[in-house]
Amino acid sequence: MQIRGWDGADNRNDVIAFLLRKFGIQVRNQRFSGQILFCSAPSPTAYQTLLNANGVRFAGKSLQIQPSQNRSGYTGSQNQGTGFQSQHTQTTYEILKGFLSRRYNAEIGLLDLSNLAADETLLGSGFFNSPTTQAKVQSQPEIHLMISYSLR
Repeated sequence: MQIRGWDGADNRNDVIAFLLRKFGIQVRNQRFSGQILFCSAPSPTAYQTLLNANGVRFAGKSLQIQPSQNRSGYTGSQNQGTGFQSQHTQTTYEILKGFLSRRYNAEIGLLDLSNLAADETLLGSGFFNSPTTQAKVQSQPEIHLMISYSLR
């Protein structure tokens, strides 16, 4: 799901603590991208509770809580049977899968990997937070790549 209107808080993680305190729900897979918090709920009931909380006041603003496009907001036991050893690995997998899905052009069967350093999904997920990675990305001339890739 995606949550907007949390930006009135001093700390962006305050909204996560607020949802736990107010509704007893610990959201999962939190990822901030600009003014949007993307997250998922631990159960279908929690998911519905959060959707019903749309408009609740937080830090002087109304939270806008809605489903994310093309994603389920309930993560329940989705990583069971997938072989992931940790929630962090599962989250990274989901971020990359979403990124690749958005960048894949089914009409021509190619994956657009141009301008990765400016991609909001990767930036918001912290993929370029390391000083070493930033130096590598900034030292390279812009490369436009189209790679044939089959998404399953």
